[in-house]
Amino acid sequence: MSKSEVWFYTGPRNCGKSEQAEQKLSSINNRIYFGTIIDCFENIEIIKRHKQRRDDRWILLETSTFLLSDIGVIRSEINRIDGECACLIDGLTSWLASTTPQINNILHNSKILSSLIVDLINSYTNVIWVLIDVTPNEFYEHETIYSLACDSLYKNILNELEAVYLVNY
Repeated sequence: MSKSEVWFYTGPRNCGKSEQAEQKLSSINNRIYFGTIIDCFENIEIIKRHKQRRDDRWILLETSTFLLSDIGVIRSEINRIDGECACLIDGLTSWLASTTPQINNILHNSKILSSLIVDLINSYTNVIWVLIDVTPNEFYEHETIYSLACDSLYKNILNELEAVYLVNY
């Protein structure tokens, strides 16, 4: 592989985006799964279902709520792998929300996160990147700010990546 590939999956909540991406990556031996959903009562079943579905060839990483630390952990795992690998980041908006404690900073932080993701992708030529998230219109009425942040995140990432990569979505 001469440069990284980027696959972008969006769709409604609980529609099978993660499962579809995991199946598509099944032939790759080195796979990293970066889970961003916050481990709380309302997400227990989703997290359990996702963990049960993946075999032991997946390296599981989970968000720490510190964005730069998370990026460092992903880099560290990729650097440890010899050869091609896949890195599935499941839930861009969840990641954004978990690393942004003050809601009024979320639009600003969406620009920071998108820059960090693009920089991460540009740093490696041996990685298939899979970015997963809900579609912006999937947010509830009281979550309008998340919808705007999600939309901003997508636009920033895709504008940067489509100029360099063939982005599949």
